[in-house]
Amino acid sequence: LIILQGCANPLPPSGGPRDMEPPSIVRTIPTDKTMMFSENTILIEFNEYVDRAKALQSIMITPAVKYEASWSGKELELAIIEPLQKNITYALSIGTDYADFAGNKPSQSHTIIFSTGNYLDSGMIQGNVFGQSAGAYVFLLSAKDTISFDPSKQSTTYKTQIGASGQFSFNALSMGTYRIYA
Repeated sequence: LIILQGCANPLPPSGGPRDMEPPSIVRTIPTDKTMMFSENTILIEFNEYVDRAKALQSIMITPAVKYEASWSGKELELAIIEPLQKNITYALSIGTDYADFAGNKPSQSHTIIFSTGNYLDSGMIQGNVFGQSAGAYVFLLSAKDTISFDPSKQSTTYKTQIGASGQFSFNALSMGTYRIYA
């Protein structure tokens, strides 16, 4: 029984040079800039084993989508619970707050854009947050929404994490006026 339990543990082998490479995403379904997406699952494949709980905490889909997650080796599948909205551009971001088993974290977040319609919204807001470490959150609200915002009590349609350099980016935004909170 002890031998079988040890076989199922997804850890890298001991010995050899120290792993200094951060984890990366090698494949996604849908791919970036996919249009007419009608599936009910999203697949994310990493180049190595990662801390699954932290990786799940780093995922943000905007506009917000409810999903259930399941893992198979280095692949993460997000099963979408409610149908995606028609003719909407979505951004799936994986932040920088997860690591491989050697403790290496990605220096930049990874975003893919996909649409359920035949066009992609192309609005973008980029910026820098100074005095914060990687993993801090930036929120984007429509200017029509209330001015007071408390992220511990309210949810937003758009949310991302800053990278190691403090940079952030919101992609695939529809035309409009927005407020930014960090």
